[in-house]
Amino acid sequence: IYLLQRTPAGIIVKDKFFSPEPFDFQEYGGSLDFEGDIVAVGAASDDQLGPDRGMVGIHERDANGDWNVTVIRPADLEDYQLFGGSVSLAGDYLVVGAPSVWNDPNIDPPSGKMYIYKRESLGNWIEVRRFFMTSFEDSTLGLSVSVDGDTIVSGALFDDRYGEDAGIARVFD
Repeated sequence: IYLLQRTPAGIIVKDKFFSPEPFDFQEYGGSLDFEGDIVAVGAASDDQLGPDRGMVGIHERDANGDWNVTVIRPADLEDYQLFGGSVSLAGDYLVVGAPSVWNDPNIDPPSGKMYIYKRESLGNWIEVRRFFMTSFEDSTLGLSVSVDGDTIVSGALFDDRYGEDAGIARVFD
């Protein structure tokens, strides 16, 4: 991941980020967002703890200008969950999408999930909430996420409630 900066002379590479836990076919950087001195990077295909379970790296710049990294994985991580398929930062909150692989019958529930983390004063990220829609199997909730203030919007590409694979954008306040 490259952090670029626009200068009067052009665009320069300010910093580079690498996976804190590199692994073959991890796809670190498949999703990312940044706010201020925090960069959230998703790797939905991370296989270190099982196939396509995923992970998120949080890169935070400290007062000395150094970057520290934290790895986030939820306690209920399952095979093919694709945790980190989407990420969004706002203030001290991070929303992570885990859209799951919609054709895997082993995922329970198979509809995808959304996780909300809060950054504590010491820099620790704590899971404060998770959402899933069990009544709409195969919806891929969390395929895309965005957070602004107290409002979260999440896309569910294959949600069928308004027609086959019609999709839905779900708003959470």
